[in-house]
Amino acid sequence: MEFKAEELLTVKQLVERQRRLMPRLGARKLYFLLEQSFVENGIKIGRDAFFAYLKREQMLINSRNF
Repeated sequence: MEFKAEELLTVKQLVERQRRLMPRLGARKLYFLLEQSFVENGIKIGRDAFFAYLKREQMLINSRNF
C-alpha cells in the first residue's frame, strides 16, 4: 500500500511528538499509543507498515544490552 506524502508527514510528526515525551519508547508501544491518532487523522497504516516506515526513516530505537 502506498501512502501519501502528507500522511507520512503526519505520522512522522506524531512519532516525534511522542518521542519527545518518551525518548526510549519502542515501536510496538508507540504504534499502540498512536493508533487512535492515526484514525482521527484518517491514516490507515498497519503495524508492519508503521515499523517499515520507522526503519526507512531511521527512527527505530536500538535496544540496550544489559
